Order: sequence, then structure tokens, then C-alpha cells
Amino acid sequence: MAYELDAELLEAVTARSGSGAMLPPPAARDGWKAVREFGETALAGIELTLPEHPEVTRTDYWATSFDGAEVGLRWYTPEGHDPSGSGPAALFLHGGGMIAGSVALYDRNTAPDPALVPFAGWSYDDNHTGWHALLGEKVGGEDVPGSAAPARAADLAGLAPAYVEVGELDIFRNESIEYARRLAAAGTSVELHVHPGCPHGFDRIAADVDVVRRSRADRMRALNSY
Repeated sequence: MAYELDAELLEAVTARSGSGAMLPPPAARDGWKAVREFGETALAGIELTLPEHPEVTRTDYWATSFDGAEVGLRWYTPEGHDPSGSGPAALFLHGGGMIAGSVALYDRNTAPDPALVPFAGWSYDDNHTGWHALLGEKVGGEDVPGSAAPARAADLAGLAPAYVEVGELDIFRNESIEYARRLAAAGTSVELHVHPGCPHGFDRIAADVDVVRRSRADRMRALNSY
């Protein structure tokens, strides 16, 4: 049976674009500027799908990276919590910030799966562009730093419990499943979810879709369990 976009997600995509196409960025390989411009426009619309939480305060900071670039940071604090005090915190980093999309945990999905291409909001060409923007000619080589591609680590033992989630139609699906398998094999507790009919970034398409509600609830449950 051929892959199909989740029916509710398809309805949301159609309402937004006028068609059922995922509308990947119209950029050639290595056209990182076009990918970034498309991403900024798309993300502005995607933010509208997120519910408002007036009980959460947001504080912005700026940090200087090793190459002198200014990196924006945002700290979210629930009502009744002291941001300067001790307690649990969740750190979220999006690996593809230098362009738009995530470079995820791998740089190895170099062979496109034709069955996934029609659903790839983050395409194989985008992935090529992202990795080459980050690593240049080091892509695929032995000197890629572990901080750029954690999945290159030979030993995954001793890591904290992991929650791994991916859409069935995401080009990172197989890599995510393999990473979860390796964690389990190394004795690390792992919870894995593969959501049928879901592409990359499915949770930002619409907030009132059943699979998105379930996904967000699972994430909160996992975060609150630690």
C-alpha cells in the first residue's frame, strides 16, 4: 500500500496551500539563501498554529558563538517558578538554525527514497544543502566532529533515557529508528514513536489535528517523568 498523508494533516495542508502538496523550498542544491528565505516565511506562518500560554513568561538573551556570531536564546518560565532558582529545565536546540531545517542526528541519508520524496517538506536536496553549509567538504568523512553528528559515536552507553519521535514520511525516519535501536542495544532506556502519515515538522502544520495533540501530550508526559 502506498504512503498517504494523514487525512487531517492533508486537510490542513490543502487549506493553507490550496493543494495537498508539501511545497518544499524551490531551491537548487547548495542554494542556502533561498532555503533560509523560504524557511523564515514558512516558520512565521507555522508559529500561528501554536497555542498561547499567557501564564508562561519569555526572556530573551544573546550569546556570542566561537566565530563571533550572535545567537538568540529564549528562556521560558511557568507561572510561579523562579527562573534564577534551581530545579529541572529542558534545553531545546534546533540543529538547522543556520539555515532553516534540522540537520538531525545523522549525515548519512544520502540515497533518496522515491516513496518519501512527494511528502518531504524538508527534502534530500535541502539536507545536502544543510550539511554542506555546516561541514563543507568534511561531509561523509572521518573527521566530522561528534558534536556535529552525535550518531557517529561508537558507544551510546550511559546516556540519559531518550524519547525519540519521527514521522513515517520523514526522510529522517530510518535514521531515527536506528538511533533508538542503538540506544536500546547499549542498555539505555528509550521510548520510540513512528507516526503514520506524518512528514517532517508535522506537529507545526496544525494544532487541532489528533496526531499532533497526541504527539505533544506524549512529549509533555515524557518530560514530566524525569
